[in-house]
Formats: sequence, C-alpha cells, structure tokens
Amino acid sequence: MVAFFTALFSVLAMDQLTKAFLWGREGVLIPGVMNIANVKNTGTAMNVLSFMPPWLHFVIVLIAVAAIVGYAAVRRPSRPIMVFLGFVAGGALGNLIDRIFRGYVADLFETVFVRFYVFNLADAAIVVGCIACAAAALFGKDGGEERKKADDGSNVPGKSRNR
Repeated sequence: MVAFFTALFSVLAMDQLTKAFLWGREGVLIPGVMNIANVKNTGTAMNVLSFMPPWLHFVIVLIAVAAIVGYAAVRRPSRPIMVFLGFVAGGALGNLIDRIFRGYVADLFETVFVRFYVFNLADAAIVVGCIACAAAALFGKDGGEERKKADDGSNVPGKSRNR
C-alpha cells in the first residue's frame, strides 16, 4: 500500500502545484508541442456531463476512489499496478479538490500538434493509470498469467497438464 499512497499523494501534490503556479498564465510551454491555457471545466472528461450538479461529481469521485482503495487493500496487486491505481485515485482527488475550492476543474495544457482538448496533470495521471492497468490486466502478471492458466485447462478439476 506504500506504493499506492506514494503515487496518490505525488500526483495530487504535483497537480495542485502546477495549477497554483500556472493558473492565470498563458503562453507557449514547448514550441510547436504544448501551450499553457486557462479553461474552466465544469463537466467531467472533456467537459462531458457539465449539466450534472456539483454534488453528484463529488459523490461519484468519492465512490470511485473508495472502490480503488478497497481493491488495492483487498487484492494486493503488484507494485506497478498499485502505483497506477494511485495515479488514478490521485488524479480523481486532484480534480475533486478543484471542484470544491474553485467550483470548476482548472485545465492548463493544450497540445498544439493535435488539437484535442485542454487537460491538467490529474487528467493525464488518470489516463496513464487506466491504460497501464488495462495493459497489465491483459498482458501482465496481474491478469494475463491467470487467464493463461485458465485457458490451458490446468485448473479444471480432473484434467492433467500432461497430455
């Protein structure tokens, strides 16, 4: 659980520090790659569900973070998975703090080479964490191995591995 909480608090701290330092500033961060922008996001991912009342965002995030913490505590996945789950929980809490204290999520980073959407470090941590957890579940030690064992018939009662 140390890896989980270290990742969670690291993401949370970096997210809040970048918002505190960069909010209100605009300009080029990396020429041709990324700009600093100021977008007030009242919805969730990419401003979807902006019609939802703020209290419902709060409830959804708390339930999601509680589920992630519960999963990490009970299942005890590998350290990399714990770190990536910490990324997701830290990002969710970072955006929740914005909603509570600002009334919106402060999005700062705008890619120039691909006009997609403006995001913050919390958003990036959530995306990276989700993709990494999914990849580990499909191909890694935390999901792929169990699936491979189940597929080879080794854990079917009465069936021998030696054919």
